[in-house]
Amino acid sequence: MAHTIAGINRHLNSFLPIERLPPEILLIIFGHVARLDRTRRQLLKHGRRIEDRRLRIARPALSALLGLTHVCKRWRDIALNAPALWTHIGAWRRRELDAFLARSRSLPLSTHIVTENLADTARVLAQHGGRMVRLDLTVVGEMWRHGLSPALQFEAPLLQCLTIALERDAHAPLEICTTVLFRTRVSNLKALALIHVNDCIPRNHFPHLTHLYLGTFGTLGEQGGDSSAMCELFQLLTNTPALQHLHLMGLFVWGSVDDVPNAVIRAAIAPTPTPIRLPALRSLTYTSGPADFAYRLLRLIELPPRVLVRLDDLTCPPAHEIAVPVAQAIPSSTFLAGLHHAELVAKGRELHIVAEGPEPEPEDGAHYTGLWIQAECWHRSDEWADWLVRFVTTFRPFPGALTTLKLAVVDAVVIPHVLGALPGLVELSVSLWLCSFDDGGGELEAVMTALCDALSERRGQALQCPSLKLLNIRTHDADPQRLYAAGLVEMTALRREAGVPLYSVTVDLDGRHVDDEAECRAALGPIQGNIDGPLVVGVDLQSWAFVRNAMWDVPEAQRWWELPYEEQGEWQGILYDL
Repeated sequence: MAHTIAGINRHLNSFLPIERLPPEILLIIFGHVARLDRTRRQLLKHGRRIEDRRLRIARPALSALLGLTHVCKRWRDIALNAPALWTHIGAWRRRELDAFLARSRSLPLSTHIVTENLADTARVLAQHGGRMVRLDLTVVGEMWRHGLSPALQFEAPLLQCLTIALERDAHAPLEICTTVLFRTRVSNLKALALIHVNDCIPRNHFPHLTHLYLGTFGTLGEQGGDSSAMCELFQLLTNTPALQHLHLMGLFVWGSVDDVPNAVIRAAIAPTPTPIRLPALRSLTYTSGPADFAYRLLRLIELPPRVLVRLDDLTCPPAHEIAVPVAQAIPSSTFLAGLHHAELVAKGRELHIVAEGPEPEPEDGAHYTGLWIQAECWHRSDEWADWLVRFVTTFRPFPGALTTLKLAVVDAVVIPHVLGALPGLVELSVSLWLCSFDDGGGELEAVMTALCDALSERRGQALQCPSLKLLNIRTHDADPQRLYAAGLVEMTALRREAGVPLYSVTVDLDGRHVDDEAECRAALGPIQGNIDGPLVVGVDLQSWAFVRNAMWDVPEAQRWWELPYEEQGEWQGILYDL
C-alpha cells in the first residue's frame, strides 16, 4: 500500500511546474543551496564556539543540502549523483562520513571530522587524504592521550588548511612531541591551526604557510614549566618564511602564580638568539597569556616596518611574587619608528596602550603599522604605580618620533616618564575622566600638577616635549583649584620664556558643570597672553575622543577561520568609561 501511495504522489508531482525543470537547471539551484550552507558555516566561525576557554567545534552546516534529498525521489537521485555538491562535508558518525565521501567520488574535499577513534580516522585519512584541500579534525574524549602523529601520516599533496583541536583540559600536563606530517619534509599548507595540541608539533618546512593559529600551546605549573614548548614554537616559526598572520591564544597558562618557579620565568625572558625574520608578516596577535612571554616573543621576531602587533588580555604577575624584570625594550627599531600616534590609559589594575602609524601610501598596499597592549596586572595597590613607571621606562612602547598622544591616567608619577620619552610630541590630549571625585579632587589636582611640572622647568625638572604645540584637556570637574588653573597659566608662561610656547590650549568641560564655565574661563584667561594661537574653553566641545581604529579588524587574518569575538581586538574595561 505504501509503495502504491508513493507512486501516486510521484505521478501527481510530475504535473507541477517545477518538475518540468531539467536536471541541469536543478543542479544550478542545488549548487546555490550548497554554497549557502558553506556561507553559514563561515558565519558560524567554521563551527567553532568558545565555552569557558575550551574550544568546541560544531558540525558543519549541511541541513539545507540534506533537506533537498528528502523532497522527492527525483531530487534525491539528482543530488546524490552530483559529486560537486558533496565536496564540503563533515560528520560525527563514521557511517555518515562514509556516505558523504562516497557521494563526492574523486573530487577534492573540505572535510570536518569529529572523532573518538583515532585509529579509525587514520584509516579514513589514508584512503581519502590525498584529495583533501581542507581538514578540520576534532578529537574528543581521551583518545588524544594515545598521540595524534600516526593519524597524520598520510599523503596530502592538495591540503591547504589543517585545523586540529583537542577537547581537553588546558591545564592538563602533556609532553611536548614533534613530528613530520604527511610523510614529507616540505608541506604545501597555507593555513595551520593547533588548539590544545602539544604532542604533534610539526617539524615540516612550510614555504607557503601564510596563516598560523596556536591556542593553549603550553602549560606552566608544578612540573616546572614547558620550556620545551617555547623552543618548539621558535623552531616552528623558523620554518614559516612566508607567514603573514600569526595568532597565539593562551600560549602559556599557569594554574597558580605560586606554582611558577622563578627559574622558568627567567628562562623565558633570557636573551634570545638571532631574531627570526618574517618579512611578509602583516599581523601578530598574542592574547590571554603571561606578559613576560609576549615580550620574549617580540624579541624573538624581527618585525617588518609595517605590521600590526596586538598583545591583548595579558596577565602581569605581582612583582612581590615573581622577582624578575617586568619587561624588556622592543628591539625592532624600524617598526617602532613608524608609530606616530598613541594613547595610554591606566587605572587600578588595567593598562591600555595603542600606538599607530599613518595611513599607508599606495606603494605600501593596505599594510598598517600598530602596537596594541591591553593588560590586567595582579598587583597590590601600593605596587601599581611603581610597576607602571618601570613598564614605561623599560619596555619603551612609544618611539621618540611620536607626534600625537592621548593620555588618561590617575597615577601622576608616571606622567614625567611618559612625556620625557617623547621629544617630538606635537599634540597632547589629556582626559581627566578617570580621576575620582571621592578624594575631594586629589587625584585630578595631582595629575594636573605633574603635567604642568613636566611641561615646564619647574621644581628642578627639565622641560619636556619641546616641540609641543597643541594641548587639549577634557575634564568632568571645572573647579579652577582642582583643575590647577594657576599651574596651567604658569606653565604656559614658562614655556614662552624658554622660547617653546604652545600654539593653542583647549579645555573641554563636562556638560554637568555648565554653571562653572564662566569661573573656569576667567581663571584660565591669562593663558591667552602666553600662547601663539587661541585659548578655547567650552562645554561638551567633543574636540577629541578615544576611538578604536578600524585598521585593527584585519579581515584577511580571518580568511580561514573566524576568530571568537574576545580574540578580535575589542575594547574592554576602563575604555568604556572614556
